[in-house]
Amino acid sequence: MIRKIWKKRQERIENWLSELNTFQTVYDRARSISELSWEYVYEARVRCFAHILPKWTYPKLRNNPNNIIFVKNIEEHELVDHFVAHNKMLFFDLVQEWKAIEYLQNLFRKYKNQNVEISQNQSEIRIH
Repeated sequence: MIRKIWKKRQERIENWLSELNTFQTVYDRARSISELSWEYVYEARVRCFAHILPKWTYPKLRNNPNNIIFVKNIEEHELVDHFVAHNKMLFFDLVQEWKAIEYLQNLFRKYKNQNVEISQNQSEIRIH
């Protein structure tokens, strides 16, 4: 019984360390810039790494750098989750083809263009 508990704990630690290595790879690729909004990220935290396809549903893609996008904050992270929510099969194919991040960037641009309104004097920006 104790060996089973120890083995599960060991597996969790190995998964966690492996995921941290993957996060480092993604961070090096992004160079402190959100891959979604292209804004500078001053402090990288775990929440800045958004799994495109959920790691519990697609465990084999958990440590695939192409399944992780570096984002600025929790709002961008939740937006990635929202974009993917009803299109998992599409994103599964895109992750395999290394095109998921580019597709998310295009969705984000369309989203921002539809939801941002600049007033006449150009000093006020409202997001609906």
